[in-house]
Amino acid sequence: MTVEVVPTERVRLRTQLVEGQETVTGQVQREQVVVDEDASRRV
Repeated sequence: MTVEVVPTERVRLRTQLVEGQETVTGQVQREQVVVDEDASRRV
């Protein structure tokens, strides 16, 4: 029997909610993201 020790890495993500209004001049692009929920469940 052999024992193998492997390092582990812990990652923590934090989110911050930011709300506000700002006047923007110039050209603005709008993007839309479509999520395929069935594909995310297969992983």
